[in-house]
Order: sequence, then C-alpha cells, then structure tokens
Amino acid sequence: MSASSTESDGSEKSTKRVTVVIPNWNGKDLLGPCLESLNRQTFQDFEVIVVDNGSTDESAALLQKYFPQVKLIRLEKNYGFSAAVNVGIAASYSPYIALLNNDTEVHSSWLKELLEALEANPKAGSAASKILFSHDRSLINTAGDEWSVFGVAYQRGNNCRDDPKYNRLCFVFSACACAALYRRDVLNRVGLFDESFFAYMEDVDLGFRIQLAGYLCLYVPSATVYHKHQQTSSRIPHLRDHWTERNKLLVLLKDMPCAAFLLTLPFTFLFTTLNFWRIIRRRQLLIYLKAISDVVGLLPRVLRERRAIQKNRTITGIALVRKMRLIGALRFVLFPRVFSRIQRTKKKREIGW
Repeated sequence: MSASSTESDGSEKSTKRVTVVIPNWNGKDLLGPCLESLNRQTFQDFEVIVVDNGSTDESAALLQKYFPQVKLIRLEKNYGFSAAVNVGIAASYSPYIALLNNDTEVHSSWLKELLEALEANPKAGSAASKILFSHDRSLINTAGDEWSVFGVAYQRGNNCRDDPKYNRLCFVFSACACAALYRRDVLNRVGLFDESFFAYMEDVDLGFRIQLAGYLCLYVPSATVYHKHQQTSSRIPHLRDHWTERNKLLVLLKDMPCAAFLLTLPFTFLFTTLNFWRIIRRRQLLIYLKAISDVVGLLPRVLRERRAIQKNRTITGIALVRKMRLIGALRFVLFPRVFSRIQRTKKKREIGW
C-alpha cells in the first residue's frame, strides 16, 4: 500500500493528546460540515488526519483550500475503512486515537466528554459515543454496540427514541467506530483493525479483542454525534449485505472462545436458521454464498489469528457469556421488524395520526 501526505511524512511526532482519524472516499460534500464541527470543539489539544481512499472527487482540493491544518494522507485506491484507519493510526503518536466517519457532525463537547470519561475509568480501553441520526436528531443510530447470545452484534437503541435510559453512563460490549475513542496502549496490545474485513463489523472484531484482553468499553451519552447514515455504502449496491454476512462469520471464527460458543450454540443455531430464511425471502442467496466462499478462502489465516487471540485472552468463556445480551437482542436481532412496526405505531399515536 502506497501513500503520500500533503502535510507531513509522519517523521515529526505530534505532541497532541488526541489524534482524530477520518477515513474518506469521495466525500467532498461531507467533509466540510464534519471538519467544521471539529473546529468548534471546546477541547482543542488534538490533531486531525484524513486518510483518503483514492477519491476521484475534489476532496483533497477542499482540504488544501479550507482546512490546511488537517494532515491529509492519500492512498492510490480504495482499500476500505479498516486499512485507511490503520494508516491514520500508524501516522500518529498521540496516546488517544479518536475515529470519526466523514458523514458525521459532532457536538462541541464531544471529544472532551469522551476523553474525560476514559481517563476517569482506567479499566476502559475504549469509549463509545451516543450517535443520533442526522435527519432526525431525536432518533438513535447507536448507543454503543452489544454482543448477543445469538452469536451476532447489534446496535443498542437503533431506531429508538432518545429517552432517559440512553442517557446513563454505562459499559457496553464495543464502540461503533463511526465515532469512538481508543487508548493507544490498548491498541498496541490487541492489534489494530483487521484489514481483511474491508468495512463493517471491523469495529466489533476490535471491540471483541479488547474484551478478551480484559478491558471494558464505556458508553458516554454526553458525547453526542449526528450521523448521515450510509452515505458511502449506499453508492455500491449490496455492499453492506455482503460484507456484513461475511464479517459476522469472521468475528465468530476469530474471537469466540470454544466454551462460550458451546454454551450459546442453541441460540446461534436459532438465529442462523431465521437469518437464512430472511436471506431467501430477500432473494439474496447469491450474496450469502459469496460471503461463505470468502470466509472459506480466508480460513487458514483466520485460524492462525484465532490461535494467537485465544492464547492471549485474559477472561474465561463463561465470563464472556455473562457479558452477552438476551432480552435486548430479542428486539434488535431476532425480531427487529416486529419492534420497528411497534415503534412506528407509537410515533403515529404521539403525533395524532
């Protein structure tokens, strides 16, 4: 992978406390509002690195003209979210790494709230933001990611109204990398993002490895972000479906301890059966088979990585199962459409339809 930077070749170490890494792919229309919101942060001891994944629009020109303080690293093609983020992390030296999607705008106290919460909780290796949908800022995109007994992750609070239960500081399973903060020393221990994931679930994989290493993930509701959902993935038909199905399996194969897998096997089998039925109904069988084929091709590498991950984990499989969710997963994993209909009905009643 080759890269060039418009600001620095990375030879000078930054003294900033936080580095904000923003991956970009043809996001000229998104970068401006995102970077302007960062300029309004009450906490200012940070630098910004934009890693451009071979954009063909005028993203670079926009940065050079309006945001010259931003370090721009240009890759010759689209290597995906994981690789771009890793390049940005490798080009920085700050003790804290913040990740931010280019299709977001952050509240003025976002970075301050994340950093203060993480520094006050030494057992936490990462911190998750409260991410709201930009088109309806009373609606939650995610309030941290959780891992379910059904063998998949889900976004806590997805498509729910922002109410008091999502305003409590608490521990969740992992942080959505759309807007998150990580300790560099934790990343040095567990490794960076798995570049074979390309996009989707790579943050869950990292969060899983952080949990296995004995660290926690803190959800910080006062760190608010507004997300223009799927502004990048929607440009490529079925991109999300393929990578999600593929990467769900990779997370299980890499990270799930055998004891935890056996204890939750009935639930995993139930979800897999229902999910396959949904795939058939949506006429996405070819997408699913391609995902399986990809996993089979990666299997030797994945098993090598699994051995290293499981050898170095510090928690037992039973302890991991205690972190998994059942009740919340019924809503967000097993029966999402049922609960979505209930939510829409409640909304209509609230506005008097």
